[in-house]
Amino acid sequence: MALRRRELGGLGSLLCLALWLRVWGLEQGYPAMYGHVDEVGVAASVWNFYRAHTLLPTEFTYPALYSYLTAAMLYVATLLGWGPHWQGTIDSLVLISYLDPARAALVGRWISVLLGTATVYATFALGRRVGGVEVGLVAAALAAVARVPVQQAHYALPDTAMAFGALCALWAAWHIADGGAWRAYVLAGVAAGCVVATKYNGALIALAIPVAHMLRAQWRWTALSDAKLWSAIAVSFAALFVGSPYVFLAADKYWTVATYQFSSLDFSLAHTQPWWWIVRSLLEYEWGVGAAMLLGMGWALWKRGPFEILLISTWIPSFIYIGSWTRESLHYVLHFYPLWGIAAALALTWARRRMGLGGIWQWIGVFILSAPSVYAAAESGREMAQPDVRGQAAAGIEQDRKSTRLNSSHQIISYAVFCLKK
Repeated sequence: MALRRRELGGLGSLLCLALWLRVWGLEQGYPAMYGHVDEVGVAASVWNFYRAHTLLPTEFTYPALYSYLTAAMLYVATLLGWGPHWQGTIDSLVLISYLDPARAALVGRWISVLLGTATVYATFALGRRVGGVEVGLVAAALAAVARVPVQQAHYALPDTAMAFGALCALWAAWHIADGGAWRAYVLAGVAAGCVVATKYNGALIALAIPVAHMLRAQWRWTALSDAKLWSAIAVSFAALFVGSPYVFLAADKYWTVATYQFSSLDFSLAHTQPWWWIVRSLLEYEWGVGAAMLLGMGWALWKRGPFEILLISTWIPSFIYIGSWTRESLHYVLHFYPLWGIAAALALTWARRRMGLGGIWQWIGVFILSAPSVYAAAESGREMAQPDVRGQAAAGIEQDRKSTRLNSSHQIISYAVFCLKK
């Protein structure tokens, strides 16, 4: 069903808002390597692909798909004439890697921006499929302005790409539960494999595939032998290998990092609710949007429809796993933001209709919930867009040190001359 002009205008406005919030301040620190500290490792791995003529990454904190995507986009940008040229494109990239090493991070940030904005559209598409246009628009509004997705889209890191892939995986899983076509299984397998090839903590989203399959089969255990399900699993492993082959070929290097991540688990009796920091942080950091997402979690637990079961099957295991980590950061659950937004939109739409209120009241409520997040995101973008004076400050401090040492030398010489005269 085609969107009406008003609905199309609303979606376009949300996408423009999402893009603006993510682009503002994107070049923070450029051309110096300032931004997120982990961007340095990603950029170094990207440049090493061209310097060493290898696909073996140097950064094993994350799988390699995001680094490969950044390297490919960097190649295309250079091929189209961005930057100095010397002999072939590869040689030009090697030269650029020494002249402008932060360019890889800048390209990676643009990838995050575009995929972050695409996630907002995908949130609308899935929300519309689940609950109608109104649900899709409300969910997209929450996803567009939430602070953590906006913040992560400013970094050349795999989190935003992983969140987009996770949403695609659950979208395909919904189509498995809703119809069960072969194409849905294949797409779900590809998306799940790409998620794991991008960042590990999104792996549990793959649980939506067997759960969707069982929903379609009405929980008949004989359905576990269905060729479609096992084909999706096989496709997911194939996509993982294509997206990050050295997860298999250099497993020892990745296992070292994975062992460290598992060591962060803390299931001690001193923490009877290790996931509580996620709930607390959503309210403290996301304010009204976080409250709406908590409402969405409650809705999923109460309603337990097909979409809600898919969400619960991936969200609760992730709470148990990620919520137990000693490092508490909401970006680890970034891939659930769109899904919580859809669940929140379903709850808000149900409540509005139950109370017999017009649609305008829902949008007034969405505006009240999201306005603080828009202000905070815009203020953060304004600060990041300010000229970076850290290099000038460092140069000034060094000059002051040199002047101090010079003045001290002059004082010593003057004192020595005075003593000689005596």
